[in-house]
Amino acid sequence: MNAIKKVNHIAIVSFATLGSRVLGLVRDVLIFSFFGVSAINSAFIFAFTLPNLFRRLLGEGALTSAVMPVMAGELEGEGKEAAFSFLNRVISRLFFVLLGLVILAIVLLQCVSLWPGLEERWYLGARLASWLMPFMLLICLAAMFSAALNLLERFAVPALSPVWLNLSMMLGLGVFGYFLGKTALEQVYYLCAGVLVGGVIQCILPAWALKQEGWKPRMDFSRCERVQEMLGLLMPGLAGAAVFQVNIVVSRLLAFSLDTSAVSILYLASRLIELPLGVFTIAITTVVFPGMSKLAARGLNDDFAEEYAHGMRLILAITVPAAAGLVVLAEPILKILFEWGAFSAQDVKLTQPVLVISSVGLPFYSMATLATRAFHAL
Repeated sequence: MNAIKKVNHIAIVSFATLGSRVLGLVRDVLIFSFFGVSAINSAFIFAFTLPNLFRRLLGEGALTSAVMPVMAGELEGEGKEAAFSFLNRVISRLFFVLLGLVILAIVLLQCVSLWPGLEERWYLGARLASWLMPFMLLICLAAMFSAALNLLERFAVPALSPVWLNLSMMLGLGVFGYFLGKTALEQVYYLCAGVLVGGVIQCILPAWALKQEGWKPRMDFSRCERVQEMLGLLMPGLAGAAVFQVNIVVSRLLAFSLDTSAVSILYLASRLIELPLGVFTIAITTVVFPGMSKLAARGLNDDFAEEYAHGMRLILAITVPAAAGLVVLAEPILKILFEWGAFSAQDVKLTQPVLVISSVGLPFYSMATLATRAFHAL
């Protein structure tokens, strides 16, 4: 990929991601204006964290990082038909693994909801998580379709995918929840319905775009050396990604056990960190990674190193100033964006130190994101 084309792709992904992140920010402002840092909001955030754990581990993490280099090798060596055949084998296996995980998770969550002696927020969290678990299946499949599109240099459709989730959640809470939900508890269930509808849309649109590229979906469980190669890449990547993602779940679990507001505050700080991370770091990584995978498949190590170094320079040039800005302007950012409705000035004061501390890690996490993808490409 030449430099001008790469910059154009980064610009497309950045602008699409910026739009989705801005909508995500509006979505969060809407949610916090309805629920504040109440037990209902904390229960929803904790419930939504569970399917997102698997999305980040499998859909957008280790699995796509393991699949793309192997699929790139098929694409470069055998052409589109072989690459799509490999994709069908992976998706066939992934679908049933995810379906089993969803069923198991729902059964375990139902057991929690029947466990005696817990505080009410735990029962509510278990019920909401049971509702949201099918989102894990939808979003992981969507991420696989999006990864294949990125490899084919179709970046716009995957980059716009989160927009549909944000719009669906805003519609569920801001319209149906507002007019039909008589209580906050009823409104949060409309929000959950919005998540599921958004997941369906996120799954359908990239699949349709892949069909336009010539992909013919079918179940294929035949043995393949490429699948074994992918599994060899998956295991180390899964172990590495699990360290960070499990840390998120554990930190939110501990926050959820403290009081009704802690997990909402922790989530809000992480969402503001994810804005520059998603708009710039993920955009750069999304565009650079397919190129690194193709260069590695061709054995062009010098070009690979140049591509990696260029991506790292871009990331540092953006995330270091962004982190500094978040540290210095944490309080006014929180006041302007979130001090509405049920979110009070006291909630701003509680969130500010958490945001400042979290901002320091932004450049380091961004570098680790690209470095992990580079190792997978090799």
